[in-house]
Amino acid sequence: MSIFNRIKTNVRADAHGLIDALEDRRLLLRQCVRDAEAELVRKRAKLQLLEQDLRQLEREEKATVSELSSFELDARTALAAGNDELSRYALKAVLVRRARQRRQVERREELSRAQGELTRTLTEQRERFDALKERVNAELLAESGEGTGAHAEVVTEEQVELELLRRKAQGEVAP
Repeated sequence: MSIFNRIKTNVRADAHGLIDALEDRRLLLRQCVRDAEAELVRKRAKLQLLEQDLRQLEREEKATVSELSSFELDARTALAAGNDELSRYALKAVLVRRARQRRQVERREELSRAQGELTRTLTEQRERFDALKERVNAELLAESGEGTGAHAEVVTEEQVELELLRRKAQGEVAP
C-alpha cells in the first residue's frame, strides 16, 4: 500500500470518526420518533378533513333531495294543468338535480373509501409507532445505563397513567 493510500485511508477514517462524534445517537433516535409522530398527526388531520367533507356532502345531499322533490311536485302540477312550458322548466330542474344526486353519491363513495383506507393506514402506523417508541426508549435506557442492559423494561407514559388511574380507583392515592 502506498503512502498516499495510507494517508487517504487515515483521513477518511478520521472524518468518519468526527461525524460519528458529532452525531448524538440519542438525539437522532428522538428525532426519528418526533418525525413519525408528526406524520401521524398529519394523517389524523387529513382524516378529520375527510370527515368534514363527508358531513358537508351529507348536508348537500339532503338539500338536493329536498329540491328534487319540490321540482317533482312542480312538474306534476304543471303537467296536470297542461302547461308544457312550465312542465319543461320543472322537468329540466328535476334532471339537473338527479344528475347532481348521482355525482354526490359517487363522491360520497369515493370519500368513504378514502376514509376507510386512511383509517386502516393510521391504525397500522399508530401500532408501528408505539412499537418504535418502545424500542427507542429501550435503546435510550440501555445507552444511558439506567436499564438492566438489553432486557431493560420499557414503561410508557400511557402505562404510568393507567396505573395511576387504577390506584386512584382503588383508593390508594389521594385525589
